[in-house]
Amino acid sequence: MARHAVLTISIFAVVIALAACGDDDEAPDSGRLTEPTYQNVAIIMARSCAVSVSCHGGAGSGSAMFNLQPGLDSGDFRPELMETSCEYSKLRRIAPGDSANSWLMIKLAGDFDPATGKLMFTPAADWDAGLTATGDGGTLPASNCPLVDRGMLSFGTIMPQPLGPPASLPANELELIRQWIDMGAPGGS
Repeated sequence: MARHAVLTISIFAVVIALAACGDDDEAPDSGRLTEPTYQNVAIIMARSCAVSVSCHGGAGSGSAMFNLQPGLDSGDFRPELMETSCEYSKLRRIAPGDSANSWLMIKLAGDFDPATGKLMFTPAADWDAGLTATGDGGTLPASNCPLVDRGMLSFGTIMPQPLGPPASLPANELELIRQWIDMGAPGGS
């Protein structure tokens, strides 16, 4: 029985490893993405963010209320990223030239609870979420924009959401995205 369990785990590990590999032309490994170009950011976004309907891909907006797929398909996902963030309306998703004030960088590189992946973000004192608490314990009404989880304001989880324990993108990919935004988030050509 123990040998069967080890064999099953080994086969599962090989399948996961093979699924993560892929063709070098379609999904370069993160170590090869070194330049802060639109094309490299698009590779990261397509691989990490727009991979499923439940996140930022597919035909609808997904549970994240933000779909990157149409922009990736058309060759320019920047217009969607220039919009105001649904979760925190004080910031745009990206502020070209200012990664520190770009919601995308907070979602990708912000502090988070390592057990749950929940983003540990404190909004500005003057921010109004536009929601009114109910009389029973001050709980907020259900909302996706801004996000309310169990009656409390939430800023979601660290992105992208990995299959395993919560984790950020690799440091080199975070830096590449940060540099791209600081360069003004230029498009591809």
